Amino acid sequence: MKINEIIRTKRIEKGITQQQAALYLGVTAPAVNKWEKGISYPDITLLPAVARLLGTDLNTLLSFKEELTAIEINNFLNEITAVATGQGIEKAFQLSMDKIQEYPSCDMLILNTALTLEGLISFMDTGNNDYSSYLEATEELYLRASTGKTPSVINQAKHMLFCKYRARGEYEKAEKILEELPDKDTFPDKEILKAGLYTVQEKYSPALQILERQILLNINNIHLYLLSLIDIALKNGNTDDARILASKAKQAADTFGLSTYTAHVADFYVALAQKDTVNCVSALKEMLPALKKKWIPSHSMLYKHIPKKENSVNNNISIEEMALKKIISELQNPDNDEYSFMRESQELKELLDSI
Repeated sequence: MKINEIIRTKRIEKGITQQQAALYLGVTAPAVNKWEKGISYPDITLLPAVARLLGTDLNTLLSFKEELTAIEINNFLNEITAVATGQGIEKAFQLSMDKIQEYPSCDMLILNTALTLEGLISFMDTGNNDYSSYLEATEELYLRASTGKTPSVINQAKHMLFCKYRARGEYEKAEKILEELPDKDTFPDKEILKAGLYTVQEKYSPALQILERQILLNINNIHLYLLSLIDIALKNGNTDDARILASKAKQAADTFGLSTYTAHVADFYVALAQKDTVNCVSALKEMLPALKKKWIPSHSMLYKHIPKKENSVNNNISIEEMALKKIISELQNPDNDEYSFMRESQELKELLDSI
């Protein structure tokens, strides 16, 4: 409620007439009447006395709140939408500015008001009206929100500014604000935004590198997720599910050009859990030779723009070679009970001798 409504409501609740209120406060009855009609307001020095007389506090009397709740913001957005469709953008815009002036530090209100106004302008623009000044004002709201105190609001506001700069061809400004976004927890992903920015500038090589790296990163993550699902299925005794998931993991690895070792590791996990010597050795026949040579992503069509780099821990031993030595050592270690069931396999012995 507004201050005039609060004064009237509280006065009536206390059972005080306007004449009595005037007498107690040392003002005239017409003055109190004007307060309650919203024509004028009590002098600032009178406010504490008014609050005490009405049995309330200054925050309540002045309707003071530092922030609006999410529900209150949503209700306000519905209100300006109704005003825009019923009375026009100008009325909705003025209502919005009044509310923001009332809550100048409410980041969520500022951001969502800008988003709503921009959406309404886009929806209602038939080409017959010039809404450019309103769009400029919404951009100013994004700028305000981007310097606020709420990280999620700041990031969304910066994303909106990035899109505007990119659309206008202001690529340096777009790249600068993109760098201000966090590397994680942005939507769309920051790297995808960067690739899109490079693409509109016709910088295709760095755009392709970013996209290919993202594909490689995500397919490796998916493969790890599938291995985790397999592990849970095996622990729950769902062998059939584990086999199906292993098949999916192999299909994914093959489709997205992962190494031969990666393509067969899920089958090995399932066979190992079942102490299935035949299928363990079958998987190892694919996995171990694959570790004898470096896997180079750029050999795949999907990753051909990713620069080749040395995949080694020092100048002499590659990661693949280290992994191969470790696996062979564990397979041959008599104290490692995990592999004991297959050590008598002649086929395994021949495989290890050939590596």
